[in-house]
Amino acid sequence: MAKARALVTATFCLALFVSASEGLSRPSSIVLENNEFKHILVAINDNVADDPTLVQTIKDTFTKASAFLYAATNQRAVFRDVTILVPSTWSNNNNAYAKATSQVFNDADIIITAPASPPPSPDDVHIGKRSSGVQGSPYFHKRRSTRSSDSGQSPFVHRQPAMTKAYAGCGHQGIRIILGTDVLTDRRLAGSLGPPEKILVHEWAHFRWGVFDEYALEAEPQFYFSPSTGDLEGVRCTELIKGILTRTDPATGKREYCRALDPNTGLWPVGCHFMPYPAGPYVAGLEASIMDHVNIKPISKFCNDNSSNNATKHNYDAPSRHNRLCAHRSTWDVISSSQDFSNEANPTRSGMDTAPIFDVVQAGTSRRLVLALDTSQSMGDDEKLTRMKQAVATFIQEGVAPATEVGLTTFSDDSQVKRALQALNTTHDRQSFADDLPDTESGATDITLALTSAAKLLQISKPTPETPEAKTTISSSSSTNSSLPPSRHSRELPTRSRHASGGHVVVVTDGRETSGTKLTSALPVLRSASVAVSFVVLGGPPQPELEHLAYNTGGRVYCDSNLHSSTAATDAFFTMLQSSSTTPSATPTPIQILSQAEGLSQHGSLDGYFSIDEDLGSKTAFLVAYDVMVPEVSVRSPSGRVYSHIYPEYSLDHRLQMAKIAIPGTAESGRWWYKITNPAGYQRISFLVISSPVRTTSHPVLMSGTLIQKKQTLPLTMHIFAEVTRGDNPVIGMRVTALVTMPDGSLENVALMDNGAGADIVENDGVYSRYFSKLSDPGLYTVRVAATGHVDHKAADTAPIDPRDVFVQRSVSAGYVVITPNNKTKPSPAHAGDREAPVRISDLRVVKTSSKNRTVMLSWRASGDDTDRDTASHYEVYMAPSAYDLLKRTRHVISLTQSDVIHGSLTSPKPFGAREFYMVRIPVPLASRHSFVFTVLAVDDAGNKGEHSNYVTVGLGKVPDVTDAKYWQDGQQMQAATTELDAPKDQRVFIAGVLGFTTGLLLFVIIVTVVVAFVCKKNKDDDLLPVTTPTAETHKNGYRQNGKREIFAMT
Repeated sequence: MAKARALVTATFCLALFVSASEGLSRPSSIVLENNEFKHILVAINDNVADDPTLVQTIKDTFTKASAFLYAATNQRAVFRDVTILVPSTWSNNNNAYAKATSQVFNDADIIITAPASPPPSPDDVHIGKRSSGVQGSPYFHKRRSTRSSDSGQSPFVHRQPAMTKAYAGCGHQGIRIILGTDVLTDRRLAGSLGPPEKILVHEWAHFRWGVFDEYALEAEPQFYFSPSTGDLEGVRCTELIKGILTRTDPATGKREYCRALDPNTGLWPVGCHFMPYPAGPYVAGLEASIMDHVNIKPISKFCNDNSSNNATKHNYDAPSRHNRLCAHRSTWDVISSSQDFSNEANPTRSGMDTAPIFDVVQAGTSRRLVLALDTSQSMGDDEKLTRMKQAVATFIQEGVAPATEVGLTTFSDDSQVKRALQALNTTHDRQSFADDLPDTESGATDITLALTSAAKLLQISKPTPETPEAKTTISSSSSTNSSLPPSRHSRELPTRSRHASGGHVVVVTDGRETSGTKLTSALPVLRSASVAVSFVVLGGPPQPELEHLAYNTGGRVYCDSNLHSSTAATDAFFTMLQSSSTTPSATPTPIQILSQAEGLSQHGSLDGYFSIDEDLGSKTAFLVAYDVMVPEVSVRSPSGRVYSHIYPEYSLDHRLQMAKIAIPGTAESGRWWYKITNPAGYQRISFLVISSPVRTTSHPVLMSGTLIQKKQTLPLTMHIFAEVTRGDNPVIGMRVTALVTMPDGSLENVALMDNGAGADIVENDGVYSRYFSKLSDPGLYTVRVAATGHVDHKAADTAPIDPRDVFVQRSVSAGYVVITPNNKTKPSPAHAGDREAPVRISDLRVVKTSSKNRTVMLSWRASGDDTDRDTASHYEVYMAPSAYDLLKRTRHVISLTQSDVIHGSLTSPKPFGAREFYMVRIPVPLASRHSFVFTVLAVDDAGNKGEHSNYVTVGLGKVPDVTDAKYWQDGQQMQAATTELDAPKDQRVFIAGVLGFTTGLLLFVIIVTVVVAFVCKKNKDDDLLPVTTPTAETHKNGYRQNGKREIFAMT
């Protein structure tokens, strides 16, 4: 069945602006209509051995999962349309598999892949531990992360048999689900993981609804103090789940029970995990949660807010990832608030047939592509025709795989075939194609005609020898498919006919249909022919109809502002290479190392350096594009070899206005220097560096970029993401920067972070992210991301960092957003000024407690002033007996003041991302209460308040004092280093007075007792005023400082 795919773009607007569509770089066209999920694409990785029985296993799993999902959602959703894409390498006996149409591997919603090697046995399955970088089932296999030399000791990462990539946070759809074949076929794992159908629904909830795991994850708290039980408990939902505490002895490797708390930390020893009972008498009465361990047999529902049923009642107190990222809302509350179910969408529907309908297709071995290039008169403005030719020529000469058949058409108010479909196997083939790129422009713009003509060309095989290839047009009689309407102003081309299915049309245009034809009229033709359509739009935002066509045919939309600093058109073609790959195991080639452009005055220059790492070096090329005069190009290798116009590696194409330096053989690894000088008047010059892997078996560092809409209310904010991987593993410790081209051509540099704060939901998972909210002006915003860093290429997990490790550099396009004005809406005074609140704090932790002193040390990463930029004005800290009190804002909530803070200043936050440490004293007697739950929020200088942080629980006197060893050492150092710097001014005055008093006391005792007594008396009179009658300003310790603020000596 044909499968539609979503846009790569995110289009959304200001308060006075109209919101359009939200997109991901890995699009999905799944819809829930009439309680049925449709257009689900499942792709089998080509690393899976040919096994026809696996297809039936996938069908059986989805059939059972559909019934389970139907019950879990209270009869509101089932799986209906599922397409299974099998690898092109599998045999197709008896034509069991139809040919794929628009389905490609990289568009899959669910990928079935070979299990981790070697696959772990069920005894090695660790419940409650998995990679920090993804959502997934609680089972892991140790793999190695790749790290930058700045990141410290390399942590382990883990390959799960079931996981979901989801980066955007609570309530946002994820990227895709990845299932190992062992999840579906190895019955021995079912006891530890759960039945395949329940695992699938667990992962589906991650992917579709943006909920998270409710068990303890690796590198996150395993236990917490429960106000309801008054004891340390394992993280879980619901609290009715029972289990045992076990750990693996590091010396013997044997599993053992955890029997005693660590006397140094007050916590269970490192390595202890809560393992729930999967069956037996202890599971009687359990119902939830599906986001906990689905190997517990009775589990069949999501946690909810029904306080009358403890079997499904959400555990608000547990420090699970779901609670941390979803503000302690129940999973069903998040799911039922999604677009699938909100506003009474898809209500309960009893008696549904839950069995899905399957379609099995086989991936093609090659791709067929038609480039439709706009030659209308408007393309002559602002060098758009030149930019188009340069981008297309770069793609044809450097990017297209030899097996790809490529055709060429041009269009204005008519359409002409410049080249029939042909594989570009040689350098001569590619140069010949580039020579046929158009030079002139005229006429109106008829995009509908271009689409129907290109679709017809996809039906035509290679021309017969007597047929001329160029400068002909297609008539309606050349097609045997009557669904394609006749093209206007056309002549007949003798051809052999075939179906257009599986073809891809890429239209390069300035984005405006001016012929009067309705673009929507082309959609039925394209869908019936199973042709995917993508658009590269030059000079501004696309028409909404273009986005609609791309969405409904499985294509994408790319935008280039055509400003001098933009390289988006060229970047778009290289992004297409990766997204349309038919072979999942193949590395996208070539890889962009550097992509930049700038308008230069006479004698101005682009200069700097780039690095080629040891994984790359094949087919390395440096490409320079210009507008008027050939620039002077000089590139120097790490060994000092210079490449310029006087050497044979240099070539120049005056017609395309491009210069190229092609490095023969394997390029040197290391740092290269370049300088490109403009010899004439002002002109735009671009510089692109590309290189391919030297070995087909290598796993070079790859990067992908994504833009995701954060919200559709003022102030508008978008997520910018970049994922850096090497093989299956994340690359951490890189420096990743997003370059945003604004509507006026100015550039904004945004440093992306992998620190678990702000937009980044998990620390050190290889996903670098940041919010961007400078979307105040209407127009087009394009985003490119670049990564640099030293990457360790050693094979051993414990290998030390080698200073000779090669510096890695990557550059990719992340997409665009469009701000569109709505003239009917008038701005109100409420929209004026600073509207951006500080970002929510999501990593609040308890570092140390002291029952004797009634103190708690809290730590978190600092919020910003405007989302995650700059520095907030102050913090607010709240305390309550339970998480429920904080959620409902009951009268039991207490707001702490500076007088309750022993260390740290609430009015002096650190810059965004810095680690904060605050020591607070409980302002109530412990005799009346032992359970406390804390939350914190940041406030900016305009009074905008961020959302409440995650909650942390404390039990003073009920359980031993606790110390988080991971943070306590840093907390002590920070405390010692910043006691005076971080303390408020009146505290610093008092501390200085006490220190001066003590020093003076010792000195004067030695000199004369009388002077000591006089000084002592004077200091006491001045600094510490005894309080005899308690007031609202005094504390029970009986002292205040100059009547201003309470002071507590830290013990």
